[in-house]
Amino acid sequence: MYIMIGTCPNISFAVGCLSHFLINPGKRHWEQALRVLNYLRETRNLVISYSRNSKGGLTLQGFSDSDWAGEKDGS
Repeated sequence: MYIMIGTCPNISFAVGCLSHFLINPGKRHWEQALRVLNYLRETRNLVISYSRNSKGGLTLQGFSDSDWAGEKDGS
C-alpha cells in the first residue's frame, strides 16, 4: 500500500483487488502479488519526463498498465 500511495498509483487497482484476500489468501493471490512485485521491478526505471520540443512547447510522455493486463479473477 505504501508504494502504491507514495510512488506508483498505477498499481492501485491490483493492490485493491489483492487486499480483499488478506485474511485468507490462496495460491493464486500469492502468484498475483508476485506479478505486482515483478511489474514494479521491471518498471523501476520508467519515469514521466518533461522536455521542450523544438517549437518551444512541452511534450508529455507517460506509460501505464493499470488494468492488470486484463486480469480475469473477477473480484
